[in-house]
Amino acid sequence: MAKIFLANDSKQSLGGGWSFLRNFRKGLSVYPDISIVETIEECDVYFIPASTMVLKENVDKAKELGKKIILRVDNIPKDSRNRGTGWSRLRKYASMADKIIYQSQWARDLLKEFIGDGTVILNGADTDIFNKENKNPIPNLYLYSRYNRDESKNFIEAYYFFIGIWLKDKTVKLRIIGNFSDEMIQYHFDFPEEMRDSISYGGIMETPEQMAKELKQAETFLAPYMQDACSNSIIEARACDLNIIANTTGGMPELLKKDFDYSLKRMCREYYVILS
Repeated sequence: MAKIFLANDSKQSLGGGWSFLRNFRKGLSVYPDISIVETIEECDVYFIPASTMVLKENVDKAKELGKKIILRVDNIPKDSRNRGTGWSRLRKYASMADKIIYQSQWARDLLKEFIGDGTVILNGADTDIFNKENKNPIPNLYLYSRYNRDESKNFIEAYYFFIGIWLKDKTVKLRIIGNFSDEMIQYHFDFPEEMRDSISYGGIMETPEQMAKELKQAETFLAPYMQDACSNSIIEARACDLNIIANTTGGMPELLKKDFDYSLKRMCREYYVILS
């Protein structure tokens, strides 16, 4: 029986790391020889879902107690968003880890020179929620989503892209969801006045069910994300069988392969091999 502690010292509840934890718990529940424990002392494996989600004193404690440390890595953590400690924490935890899991081959190629080599396991979607069932897409509806305001989410490209297609076809609509400033929302995301009836805002999705509902009413998912290692939003959109318009930076080509298995079952099966 392998006992896993899912390390999370963050008070946030939205974003890729938290989506992963929710999915990971569910996916591992089918394995009777894997259990999730609630304290570091109980565990065999101290699992770090993202270097920015844990406190260094707790990683130190796990190391001192002789726990196996597994570090999941997606991208370069920005010092500017982590009080100057993004890079230093990643390097420290990687040096202490028994195993590094990269979220895409692109992420591995980018970071292995800095923190060491590891295994690639692409994320998966909960297909009990994200699927083709009960779809009712609105004709010509495009959807753009982001969990945070990071500039790499590249809303500006979606903005100009949609203006371009609206100029050719006035029946198209754009649904925007996620985290935006009050000013952006107040001023209709800066779209020209003539276009405002074609734009709607749905706010921040608090649950995966809400996100799935938005996906299932759209025809096309706009994903101009730049250098994204392994976008959960893209995987969920694929599971809901949307058309996807994306760039080809980061791990995007890996997620858009025709034969990519986007299931949570596949993801957790690959983790099980390492955890057991």
